[in-house]
Amino acid sequence: MSVQVGLERPGDDDHTPTPLGDPQGPDRAGDGVAALMWDLPSVIVRVLVQTGTVSTTTSTSAPPGGRPTKARHVRSNATATQVALIASICVVAGIVAMATATASPTGSTVLDALYRGGLVTLTTIAGSRARRWSVAVGAGIVTVGAAGWWGLAGVGALGITFALAWENRRHRVGGALAGALIGSAALHLGWPRTTFMTAILATAATTPMLVSAYRTSSRAVRRRVRIAALAVALLCLAGFAGLLAFTVTQRSNVESAIHEALGAADRIGSPSRDASTIGFAAARQRLETVAEAAGAPWMLPARALPVIGINVNSIRESAAAGAALAGAAERVTSDVDYRRLHRPGGGIDLAVLESFRAPLTDVDDALAASDAALRSADSPFLVAPVAERMASLSRRVSTAHHDATTARMGAQYGPAMLGGSGDRRYLLLLGNPAEARDLGGHLGNWAEVVASGGHLRVVRVGEPYDMFGPSSPERPFLPNVDSFPRSLTEMNPTLYPQNWGATPDFPTVARLATELYPQVPEGGPVDGVIYADTKAFAAALAITGPIPIPGTDQEVDSAGASEFLERGQYSMFERASEGDRAVSQLVRDALGRLLEGRLPAPDAVAANFGPAVDDGHLRFIPTRHDESAFTERLGLEGAVQPRPGEDLLMVINRNVNPSKIDSYLQRSITDDVTFDPATGDVHTRLQISLTNSAPASGLPKVVGNPPPGALPGTNRTELAVLTPFRATKAMLDGDPVATGTRADVHGLDRHSILVELAPGQTRVVEIDLQGRVQGPDYRLKWIGQALANPETALLSIRSTGAVFTGGDPTASTPLTQGARTFTFRTDR
Repeated sequence: MSVQVGLERPGDDDHTPTPLGDPQGPDRAGDGVAALMWDLPSVIVRVLVQTGTVSTTTSTSAPPGGRPTKARHVRSNATATQVALIASICVVAGIVAMATATASPTGSTVLDALYRGGLVTLTTIAGSRARRWSVAVGAGIVTVGAAGWWGLAGVGALGITFALAWENRRHRVGGALAGALIGSAALHLGWPRTTFMTAILATAATTPMLVSAYRTSSRAVRRRVRIAALAVALLCLAGFAGLLAFTVTQRSNVESAIHEALGAADRIGSPSRDASTIGFAAARQRLETVAEAAGAPWMLPARALPVIGINVNSIRESAAAGAALAGAAERVTSDVDYRRLHRPGGGIDLAVLESFRAPLTDVDDALAASDAALRSADSPFLVAPVAERMASLSRRVSTAHHDATTARMGAQYGPAMLGGSGDRRYLLLLGNPAEARDLGGHLGNWAEVVASGGHLRVVRVGEPYDMFGPSSPERPFLPNVDSFPRSLTEMNPTLYPQNWGATPDFPTVARLATELYPQVPEGGPVDGVIYADTKAFAAALAITGPIPIPGTDQEVDSAGASEFLERGQYSMFERASEGDRAVSQLVRDALGRLLEGRLPAPDAVAANFGPAVDDGHLRFIPTRHDESAFTERLGLEGAVQPRPGEDLLMVINRNVNPSKIDSYLQRSITDDVTFDPATGDVHTRLQISLTNSAPASGLPKVVGNPPPGALPGTNRTELAVLTPFRATKAMLDGDPVATGTRADVHGLDRHSILVELAPGQTRVVEIDLQGRVQGPDYRLKWIGQALANPETALLSIRSTGAVFTGGDPTASTPLTQGARTFTFRTDR
């Protein structure tokens, strides 16, 4: 038998191949041009053969009058050295795949690692036997789709393939190395990002090579492959049978168990003793039963199946997380009774608070483990019902975990903050947004509160000039004045204490107060600073109940507190001084009843003060750094500081009259953003509409007192925009206007415009901003100013490049008071 590699030409009745490059072909012309025309296809076919595109054939002589047969090419057996080298490549590539790849077809750490190692082992063995065209196809696909440096693995496989083709050699070890690189790169595909597409691309890259290796293998090897495939099929059948049995026996249990878990999540941290500990224990036992059934040995075939396994694993993790939730609720309701915190005579029992620390820590740890397990069990391979349940439970567990951590930190830091390790002195600053300042309102009153052994008492209450003022013989000294923003120091905080809130950054306000208050007569060092405005005062009255207004036969309650403090007090008393004294006494009475009485349970306190915290009406920063981490977690810090790479926007109104006219100020904001995800460039058109709803007459003098040369009831305000971007243009009612720009806190710029509003007048300010963020996502930290009247604000954003998640190039969202961070993610 002779083996010839050739091109069969039309007209050869006996189908005898002509050797490639044979100059004596029957159709060859005698001149050089004709010879070249014949040799050209011969050369092309040689290249195709050498790369494996055209397979070699064996020709055998046929019986007289019969047709020739085409024998299958069988490669020679590998030598012992080749087997050893290929085995070494399998081991190394398998270990690398198990350690570096993240593909999780079953959700089991061990099984997924074995799957990853097994895939690379198969591609390595297949590469040693497959034809070179199939290896070249796989290498090309993974080169295009591999993420980051893993693309070099595809390039290396391509290089090996073409090197062997160029040398016209079949090299088992070289093919094995190329197969290993292809398998490794297939496990690290980063494109396309659409769900399941990387899996499809990996299948397309490896299947031709596996099929080619099977076809070139000996009959014995192919028989073993078929036996292995049969075993896999039986495993799949056993897995489906186990899944069916689990569904039949546990479906109702799963439904009721997850329902109980969600109910348990809602009751985490509840002080109510009516919540049944026995009920939580029953829910926990039921959920544990589901988790045990999903993890039973007879479910191992189902857990070992790709896609099916990850759904079973997710059900098991959901049940285990639900059991942890129910167990946490059971522990909280049995060990943490918030009613025991209150002493009969008022104050907090610090020993009881300290005793809550251990059970709350256990609950926090359990929920942290459940939260992490649910996150790791998430997968795009989950079927819709399981995915929906997982997502719902994951949100509940995450919220419960956050609340449990907060409760644990409260039990950890609360005793010391309440004077358990020595007296603590806190300075309370009471702001009134009727005269706007950057933080919200000017400081109308202040109070000194001392915590001692769990008791809180009000030591002093006063007005701003009770600390110092223009007529004081001595003024406090600010030694490091340059460390404060100019927008604050230009308001003379060492002369006018009511201007301490002339910066929106509360940590800066707290630092100013801790430096100046010790210089006040009868003042001293403080362990923390609190800011509360009229809305926070109203929240306090929701706990204390109505408080009589000194000097009158009336009282003020939670519903009417803001109206009284922002407007009513200025018309109720003939002289402003009488109103100031009445409000000071009202503050003292309310604080005394709130702090020295019996506080409600923590969840009731949070429900009352939570909206005030969210909207920026209540702030608190302790001077000790570890304790400030707790108040920061509660959202009390009030820092105006962007994270690297994000945008920040805050619109600020500051009263310039001065008067109490800002209770009539209405404000609406539209923030139109154009964003380029490729460069991170941001162009913003900010439109701010200001309306003065004050009447032209009938206002108390302190309210309607106009600036020089203006009508009564006129509001003269400084409008400022705090942003990391530069202002390129500003318009007032359609006319160009200059902006005053200066540096402010945390590297931000402050762009200011003076606006004067007559009674009933509306004016519109437009400011163009330009800057850059770290794309491809757009993140905005929006900080709403805590004014007397809530503002309406809307963010509209348009992407000039990649669309946002969901396929839309535009998006919009309402902006509210308080600090919020918005993230617009782009498809990529």
